[in-house]
Amino acid sequence: LLLDGQAFSRSPALALVLWAISLAGVDLAGLDDTGLASVLPVTFFAALGVLIVGFVLEVGRPEPRGWVIAVHVATLVLILHGTVPLLYDTPRYTYAYKHIAVSRYVMAHGSVDREIEIYQNWAGFPSLVAHVSWVTGMDPMVFANAAQLCFAAANVLFWCVLAIRVFTRAEWTYYLLFVLLTLWALAGGSFWLKWHE
Repeated sequence: LLLDGQAFSRSPALALVLWAISLAGVDLAGLDDTGLASVLPVTFFAALGVLIVGFVLEVGRPEPRGWVIAVHVATLVLILHGTVPLLYDTPRYTYAYKHIAVSRYVMAHGSVDREIEIYQNWAGFPSLVAHVSWVTGMDPMVFANAAQLCFAAANVLFWCVLAIRVFTRAEWTYYLLFVLLTLWALAGGSFWLKWHE
C-alpha cells in the first residue's frame, strides 16, 4: 500500500486518523516529569511516523507533486501545534496572559495606558485582539489557546501556496526540518518535557 503512488497522498489522512485516536487516549492526570510526551499514546508517534514516511516517499518520487508535499507539511503543523490546544483549556505559556490582560484593558478603557507598565507601550497585537473580541463578543482567552496553531497554519499556508510549484526536493525537505526544529526550539522544553507545575 505504501509503495503505491496514490498512497503517498493518503498518508496525511491516515496520520490524522491516528492522531484523533491518540488524542482520545490521552490521560493528562498521568503526566510525570517528562511532561506531555509521557501520556501521548503510541498512535500519536505512529501518526508522525506515517506522515514523515509519506513525505520522504513523495519527495523521492521521480516527479514529486508539490500539493501532496504541502499537505504533508500542513498536516504535520496541525498535529504538532494543534495537540496542546485540544488537550488543554487554557494557554500554556505565561506570556499569553500579558497579551490577554492588555487586550482586556483596551476593551475596558478604549486605549492603553503607557504609565501602567512598559508592556502597554507595544500593544498593537493586544489592541487588535481587543477589537476582534469586541466585534465577535468573544473573550480574548478564547483566542489565546488556539493562537499558536492559527499563526503556524497561516505561516504554512503562505509558504505552501508560494512553494507548490517553486520549491525543489531539497527545499521541501529543509522546510519540513524547519517546522520540526522550530517546534522543538520554540516550545520544546514546554511542549515535550514539563507541562505541569
